[in-house]
Amino acid sequence: LSELSTQQYPDFAALIEDVVSYDPRPSFRRGREEERIYGAHLYDVNVRFRFVTDETGSRVEVLTVC
Repeated sequence: LSELSTQQYPDFAALIEDVVSYDPRPSFRRGREEERIYGAHLYDVNVRFRFVTDETGSRVEVLTVC
């Protein structure tokens, strides 16, 4: 993420946080505990992420931004 141009992609980290906070998975997958990796295209960048549930709760991990 640090390699992306802040001039070309202003506030890109905030955009990623906003998008994954809306849980962009297909509706039939929401609420399930699955080991799946999802992706979304933002601008011309592919963002891969997964939803993780453990003893600390649920969270989203962004795996790659390329």
